[in-house]
Amino acid sequence: MRYKLFHKTKFTYQNMVTLSHNITRLKPADTKYQKLLEFNASATPSLHEFSTFKDIFGNSNCHLLIREAHSSLEV
Repeated sequence: MRYKLFHKTKFTYQNMVTLSHNITRLKPADTKYQKLLEFNASATPSLHEFSTFKDIFGNSNCHLLIREAHSSLEV
């Protein structure tokens, strides 16, 4: 059985933000019980840096850095 999932989160700020660091934990685990075929992440405004890492529990994390002034963020 295959599933195609889509998730969108939107933040709206009261004031303009000029620098934004964010961590997401949205990537599904690839385990012996489920196989991850593809994963994509994007944000608006555009990302200055994007990196991934595993935390101490083995969860996938994505670090998002935005250096463009913005009043809302969509991931």
